[in-house]
Amino acid sequence: MAEKIISSEFERIKDKFGNIHIELGQIVDEARNKIEVQIDGHLSITIRNAAIGQDIITEEDRACFTHFVAKYQQLPEMATVDLVERNGKIFPENLEVAKHVLNEFRPIVWNQNDSIYYTRLYKSISSKLFLKDATVGTILSVIINKKEDITDLYNIFLKNHRDAIRFILKSYKSDLDYIYNGVLQHSDEEFSERLAKDFYSGELSYILIKNAFLLGPVKQLLKPFFYFSAILFPNFQLGSL
Repeated sequence: MAEKIISSEFERIKDKFGNIHIELGQIVDEARNKIEVQIDGHLSITIRNAAIGQDIITEEDRACFTHFVAKYQQLPEMATVDLVERNGKIFPENLEVAKHVLNEFRPIVWNQNDSIYYTRLYKSISSKLFLKDATVGTILSVIINKKEDITDLYNIFLKNHRDAIRFILKSYKSDLDYIYNGVLQHSDEEFSERLAKDFYSGELSYILIKNAFLLGPVKQLLKPFFYFSAILFPNFQLGSL
């Protein structure tokens, strides 16, 4: 009898995660539809700056790009949900992985004052792609396959990816607000009642896991920003022991 109950619980949980997968898939597909420009080829960047007394790459930009490259290379992903049975009840065995993923993404997707927050990162790159007068500041130009200047097109490409990321994050803004300000690092009073309810019912595990899965596609959408930043700082990788 107990085995039948446990089996039915596994099926119930499996169905719920299946519905979560469908929900996330629909949101991600809608977000990816915002990418109107596709770029395929070898990219290189030229840098020009004729502004008097100004560094080609400012200390602020250097911090932004190097920190983002370092962070992106180490971003974890939520690949699976491992379930375990304890005393006739089912629990997620790798819930700490979900928490780790959410914490590691926080400066990019939530902390708006962080230098590597995704919209600030976009502005840092876009402003230099948009600039046409090198006497004002640094101009970045994007060349594809060593011959064609696609700077304006690449700027649109990055904007499409920023908009796709924004769409995903806005779709789950209330969840992320709750997670970041009521569960993981802060204890805002407005979330106390919800936290107590979700913690006791087990719903909190679904919320954490769902939003950790959500950040996998966000990482994929951040790739163009990583590639661009990595071109500016080549061979910037974690050193061996």
